[in-house]
Amino acid sequence: MNKLLERQLQRNGIDLRELPEHLQKMFESVSQSYDHHEADRTLIERSMDLSSHELTEANKKLRLETERQKVVLEKLKSAILSLPGKEGEIFY
Repeated sequence: MNKLLERQLQRNGIDLRELPEHLQKMFESVSQSYDHHEADRTLIERSMDLSSHELTEANKKLRLETERQKVVLEKLKSAILSLPGKEGEIFY
């Protein structure tokens, strides 16, 4: 019997052993539904944790690449500005 369902039944003063057999079977089905729901929730939580970790790692890589690109752009800008040109001529 699912622990949560057991607590709910106890809290409401229901002793499963005292119920007719057809109600006991119904509560067993409800218990299985609780178990399936908990298993599904666990899988979803695990999937979300993995996705979150993957996205965090991808974000770190993108930040590093952005910083590298900034350095390259600064070097290019410096190189362009150091090129000889006519007075007042602007290179882009």
